[in-house]
Amino acid sequence: MNLKENAREHLLDAAINDIEENGIYWNGSISRSQRGHLLTLLEEHGYEISMNEVPSHWEHAFYTSAYSYDDVLELAQKRAEESDW
Repeated sequence: MNLKENAREHLLDAAINDIEENGIYWNGSISRSQRGHLLTLLEEHGYEISMNEVPSHWEHAFYTSAYSYDDVLELAQKRAEESDW
């Protein structure tokens, strides 16, 4: 299975659900080579998505225009403060 099909099978549904519910999908384990495939799949499903890898845990955030990069960065910092790692 190639990376795009892997993203379709294992990540796409969760990403769509989170984007529909919250306007943002967080993934701390997606590879850098696979993130572009997920972004493409989301675009193929009609979503206009931005994606960044943000500190301090360097999670990938896939988000709608409801968020700016600064918003995502602030959310990532809050997520890091609230996490156990």
